[in-house]
Amino acid sequence: MLTQFMRPDAHIASGETINVVGGAAIALQTVTIPVAKNCSWISAKGGSLDDPASCDIAYMPPANSDFDLLKVLIQPTCQLPEVQENIKIVVLP
Repeated sequence: MLTQFMRPDAHIASGETINVVGGAAIALQTVTIPVAKNCSWISAKGGSLDDPASCDIAYMPPANSDFDLLKVLIQPTCQLPEVQENIKIVVLP
């Protein structure tokens, strides 16, 4: 789930590309089947993550790049297999 200022919330799928204005923060929330889970987020280009170990994060794109790749590793605590997903970010001026 993607939340951006002055826009309606949007469901996005792994592998999708979203546009983010440089310097603007967005919120991302993992939506999965209702089981307890742990998440680990990584920004390939050094974007800011408020809590990379949370399933719900605030993200700000890197200042020195026009794109980023966010990866999240979702680990269910009920012995289901872990899943890695990604979101492509285009940073707009």
